[in-house]
Amino acid sequence: MMEILDYFKLPEKAQITQRVYTKDIVAALDATGSDKVLIEKSISTIHLVGILNETTTGLWAYRDNTYLYEEVQLFLIALKDATRAKQLNENIQKVFPNPIIVIYKNGNEYMLSTAMKRLNKVEKGKSVIDSIQTSGWFKLDPLHNELLSKINYQKKNIKEFYESIDYLISAEYVAKVTGQVPESIDFMIKTKSLAIQQLLEEKNKWILQEQEESSMQGKMQCHMKIKEIEQKLEVLKQ
Repeated sequence: MMEILDYFKLPEKAQITQRVYTKDIVAALDATGSDKVLIEKSISTIHLVGILNETTTGLWAYRDNTYLYEEVQLFLIALKDATRAKQLNENIQKVFPNPIIVIYKNGNEYMLSTAMKRLNKVEKGKSVIDSIQTSGWFKLDPLHNELLSKINYQKKNIKEFYESIDYLISAEYVAKVTGQVPESIDFMIKTKSLAIQQLLEEKNKWILQEQEESSMQGKMQCHMKIKEIEQKLEVLKQ
């Protein structure tokens, strides 16, 4: 059975195993209070497992006045508490000015994340996050095997490679809802993925409200809302 890192087909030169300590993440963020507790409570171990640059991939770096994609770092983070994984991820993505790919592991389930970043025109050496993309939690089943197998380095440059991972992560939601990997995984998949994520979040809220409702009328209203959302999801499956 393939391990999660196998799907990234890391060139030998790109492979590394370097421990990153939680205390260093806390210090880099200057995290205090609830953010510090979140990091320390959630993370078991962090390892830098891949460095993707011109030397290790053969892909050109990408530089212009807005973007700098010279190197992508790949991290594997094992969690001991995944309750607030997405909030944790926002903090992790802020730590590194370079674009990073994060693989979160919780038992036998995984979540992937990217963050499209641009240069900070005010503070040199820092970046600004345009958008953060996360997958849902998934197991390495046949559907996700097919999806992750699409990772490849046949790209023009490092930015294009990173974007392809960002699109693939977006496609994870689509694949999970439709039961099949999308034929085309490009920028347009992000719009469809976002619509699906919003509907799923809305559905979960109505499910929770239905469980809390004491009256039959209240439960029926929640049930109808859930059915409406399911119909919208069916349309997006097409």
